[in-house]
Amino acid sequence: MDSVESAKIELVAKINDWSLDAQLNIVATISLPLNIFDVSSEWQDFSLGAKKFKGIFVQKIWDEGVRKTIKRVFDVAKASLVGRQVSVTLLSGGSSNIKWLEKLVVRDFKEFIGAAAPISVVGSFQEIVAKGLAIECVRRNCTESPEFKGVTYNPLKLALGPDGKQVEYLEFKSLGDAVECGGKEGDLISSASSLFGLIDKPLRWKVKLMSPPKQELSYYFLKNKVDENDLAKEAFNISSTKVFTKGNPKFEKAIKVEIVVGEDGTVRPKFIYQSANFVKNEPEIYVEGEPFAIDATSFSMGDEARIDKYIGFDFGTSHSSLVVLERGQIDFVQANTSSIFDEVSEFLNDVPAVVYPCLARYLSCSAKSSDAERAWRESIEAVLTFIAYCLLSEEVAKGRSVAGLLKGYQHRSAGPLKGLITQLSHGQGHIAARVKDGLLGAAWIDSAIDDFNNDKHNAVKLSPEKRAEMLVAFLRLLTHSIEGVLLVKPGDVSAGKFRPNSFSGSLFVWDGGWPYSKKYRFESGCSLAVDALYLLVEAESKLICLSPFIFSDEADGVAPKFMVFDKDKAGSARFKAIGLDSFSNIPDAAEAVGLLAAGGTLFQAIQLDVLEEV
Repeated sequence: MDSVESAKIELVAKINDWSLDAQLNIVATISLPLNIFDVSSEWQDFSLGAKKFKGIFVQKIWDEGVRKTIKRVFDVAKASLVGRQVSVTLLSGGSSNIKWLEKLVVRDFKEFIGAAAPISVVGSFQEIVAKGLAIECVRRNCTESPEFKGVTYNPLKLALGPDGKQVEYLEFKSLGDAVECGGKEGDLISSASSLFGLIDKPLRWKVKLMSPPKQELSYYFLKNKVDENDLAKEAFNISSTKVFTKGNPKFEKAIKVEIVVGEDGTVRPKFIYQSANFVKNEPEIYVEGEPFAIDATSFSMGDEARIDKYIGFDFGTSHSSLVVLERGQIDFVQANTSSIFDEVSEFLNDVPAVVYPCLARYLSCSAKSSDAERAWRESIEAVLTFIAYCLLSEEVAKGRSVAGLLKGYQHRSAGPLKGLITQLSHGQGHIAARVKDGLLGAAWIDSAIDDFNNDKHNAVKLSPEKRAEMLVAFLRLLTHSIEGVLLVKPGDVSAGKFRPNSFSGSLFVWDGGWPYSKKYRFESGCSLAVDALYLLVEAESKLICLSPFIFSDEADGVAPKFMVFDKDKAGSARFKAIGLDSFSNIPDAAEAVGLLAAGGTLFQAIQLDVLEEV
């Protein structure tokens, strides 16, 4: 078994082209007994070719086993998804190193994963599984106190009724996985749930009411679902069952319910009508209910010693993985159950595809806090890059010189990008107006950039929650700035027959993940560069070329790699792949940037004569 596994690992390490139609001539040597039933059998070397290995993997492992299993999982998951889209596809386990798996998942399950293309994971897949399973077991079950402290006897349910209307048991969606709902209407927390590790930590749920509570909200926390006549006598919150709305707040589509459980078992409820908006400097709008007690075992911490290290062991078919977990790693994952991380995830399928890979990687980080820190920095830099280059492209599209701006632009990092955004937000274009409105009165961005740089250079390290709050602020600025603007890639562009200066084709919209989320048909008096990315201003049926500042590199039907202009200190144009460490010298793109830096012009805005979704 060890000989076979070693040959497989050697072969996998040698393969550079994982496309399904690649011509493979790579060979590894494998030593096998001539008679597998005789312990004294002679051994002989055989050759295992990559071509044969691929045939075995695709036909025997994928077609006859793995694909059928994944299909069953998706069929079962349909009921739970309730029409919602898969947001992240993360491959894990040792076999994920065989990268045909990613190609086959994309090929055979496009209808299920949609825009959520598989995310590349760097490192040992098996180690990731071992760490992930161990962290989850520790987080859920191995608190510093005995097993039965802070465990609920009964479920916790909630019935709500706005403005004197009939009280109802509605469906609550937990924000974070700190607690599991019972799956029925009105359920917040299941019976026999451990709340010990959640003392003094906000637990939140989303719920859609029949109408917003403009005047008052009746609420009843209960252990059983009872008739309306029995609500008052069965409720935990016997001292108060109503909260009253102050002022005239803007209600979100779904309000949030928050409870904080104290060490003495006291629950402090809170109803949030509008989340804080860091971009517009708007505070959270909420009302608080009276504290009450729930049925649970003792929450007392006691004098138990704090455990700082854990061991995780993953048993594999041929190799197993043993990992040591520091307490900080568990604390990091525990922090990620905060509701602010759920706010980050809500942006995932709304951001342009240029930002999506970094954000998806940030949300998928669980086993190592340093990985999450890097993904967080890359996400913020990707957001700033996209906004800044949208503004630059809008200036170029008007035929204006951006030579002065490029001359003072030293390199692509948070500070210089913020400087570009501030300067260009005073322009007259659609995007500039949106950015200016988003920044209006928002002093947070200067302090946020300072905090970002201090964290990056280890001057002052931010908490995971603070990082998430900052990322939400930048994501709100991004979505506000490009409202009504779509990132598109042209395709099937052709000239009209017998019609001079007439072109038609398709525009593929790249928001969220990959492949495209929707498609337009267009007609125009100008042709489009099929290798370029464009910004579609929907209300004006106008296209702005985003290249050469940002362009994509597609290959073999996998998620594209986005290249962005990243000027080095020597002043020569170089390009960096978003979310990756690799830099590239791309002559055509560098020449185009050089032309703009010299005061020249490239593409002007293109007016579309026909624009219709197909």
